[in-house]
Amino acid sequence: MVRLFYRDRRYLGARDRRVISETLYGMIRHVRLLEFYAVQARQRAGILAGDPADNVPAELVYAAYISSKARPTSESLVEELLEFWPREMDEGNRRAFVDALNAGRDSVEALENPVKRLSIMYSMPEFIVREWISCYDVLVTEELCTALNGQAATTGRVNTLKTDMEECFRQLHSEGVEVERTLLAPHGLVFRKRLNVSALNSFARGWFELQDEGSQIISLLVDPAPGMTIVDACAGSGGKTLHMAALMKNQGRIHAFDLGDSRMSRMRERLSRAGVTIVLPCPASDIEGSLGRLKDCADAVLIDAPCSGTGTFRRNPGAKIALTEEIVQRFAHVQTAILDRYSTLVKPGGRLVYATCSLLEKENEERVNEFLQAHPRFSIVSPRPLLDRLGISSDPVSEFLKLSPHRGPTDGFFAAVLMKNP
Repeated sequence: MVRLFYRDRRYLGARDRRVISETLYGMIRHVRLLEFYAVQARQRAGILAGDPADNVPAELVYAAYISSKARPTSESLVEELLEFWPREMDEGNRRAFVDALNAGRDSVEALENPVKRLSIMYSMPEFIVREWISCYDVLVTEELCTALNGQAATTGRVNTLKTDMEECFRQLHSEGVEVERTLLAPHGLVFRKRLNVSALNSFARGWFELQDEGSQIISLLVDPAPGMTIVDACAGSGGKTLHMAALMKNQGRIHAFDLGDSRMSRMRERLSRAGVTIVLPCPASDIEGSLGRLKDCADAVLIDAPCSGTGTFRRNPGAKIALTEEIVQRFAHVQTAILDRYSTLVKPGGRLVYATCSLLEKENEERVNEFLQAHPRFSIVSPRPLLDRLGISSDPVSEFLKLSPHRGPTDGFFAAVLMKNP
């Protein structure tokens, strides 16, 4: 929608676009907190009764955002927002509302229930905050919520099929782009400023791809090697597919599955630009036939399962607005079905990597434990030896890989490495 908005308003300059985007995503990222401020201000000003769950007019949410962001004087805020005010509010009500906003910005801190307080303060669904507090504690949960409400860095991966780190960095510097190496992923890079990568010659030549650092680590857990047969069960537009092809030095075969034809079309474009020739994208119409042909044939299967995306709220803050426990439960059913379906492709001695960008146990540990109970031929393999070999620090206790933005530079990811025993 944002792209369509800009497409129809080409007269907007770069600064205008940046301000509009920052305002829009700021309101989305903090919407529940802003609604809380707005409702509290209406009640203090004696304008309307309400509850934070009510449908608060967007104009009042915008007023709360501007007030919390810039902390302007009441007079300047009234003047700035005049054309946006709801019609039922006269001048006296507007000034009373703004005064109440400025006076009540810290009222959320007074809430005694930690679940409710953190849920409103960070605009998180209450059921998520409740789970995190039970798994960690209030302080760690607040650290996690703070990180997920921040802005993620723009990260990429150097395509080693076409170049190496040093040459790619030199080319990017020659194009006026400031980059640095990622802390964990061996072929990752971090852009110091946001930019339009599609305008770069190095991108057009396929020298790098945009990919989160945590996503790159998931690809490494598959441990791809030249000559392998690998299945990417939920390939999407091919970020991890491309990475595994580079790790395999374009030797072997990767069978890529996805139900979205548009994503598969996007993958083909990326494969061509990256110079990858070992990937066989499987159209949705041929999935059943391919599953039959590949039974017990894959050295490794990657299931990057569809999920709630709680680990990527930094990049997609709108996802948390409509997320419910029922939606998470539906994802869990889908994840179980995908595990059952694609695990049959792993050959004896092969590995199955189950991954999500979720930070919820129902989509992670519970799914893996349920799968292991139903499929006794599979067992958990610790990811630590592989991560240690790559120089990537990991939790010395957990048998799973868990990445979180409050503990490192990545989005939130979970991964379990399983082996199919002979």
